[in-house]
Amino acid sequence: MKYIDIHTHRKENSANVSIVNLLPEDVLNISVTGLYSTGLHPWYIDENRIEKDIQLVEEAASKENFIAVGETGLDKFAGSTIELQKEVFRKHIEISEKHKKPLIIHCVRMFNELIRIKKELSPESAWIIHGFNSNKQIAVELVKNGICLSFGKELLKENSKIVGILPEIPLNYIFFETDDSDIIIDNIYKSAAAILNIGVEELGEKIEDNFNKIF
Repeated sequence: MKYIDIHTHRKENSANVSIVNLLPEDVLNISVTGLYSTGLHPWYIDENRIEKDIQLVEEAASKENFIAVGETGLDKFAGSTIELQKEVFRKHIEISEKHKKPLIIHCVRMFNELIRIKKELSPESAWIIHGFNSNKQIAVELVKNGICLSFGKELLKENSKIVGILPEIPLNYIFFETDDSDIIIDNIYKSAAAILNIGVEELGEKIEDNFNKIF
């Protein structure tokens, strides 16, 4: 069966279904044949070109293979100020809502702010935290607020806290990804299925169902 990789930086062709994440400027320079997303990562916010980058995201959003906005979000350790990050994040939310595309979110140590923004704006498009690697309390709070979680390479680490968190998350709020790792998505599904004590095909079908409902 084909496995869905919700967020990857690898551009090579795959037998699976992958959403390739591109930088805004790459959308113009790279020939994209498969599904992709683009957005302004909080680490790469440049005050001198925010308007240009946002315009590139807006232009990409109307293209056929564009399937999600992001990654975008909030990061306590990024170089830009929190207020500027929030401003840029809100612009991505506007694009997500306008084009009815899910939002792929990068969030580090700013989940409370993220949830406050979601409550304030009440967006209709799905929000997905990519590469979730925080604690159970935050995971439960995110799901309580209707935010999906995508899990990646941490599931392959025996002592990872994520191994204990995954079974606590409703299956209809879960996705999987490879991000920037060299790990293949098949192995992440196999590990997740073992953790959840269900068949890998059953898990794959459930994630495919989540994908079809949201995308």
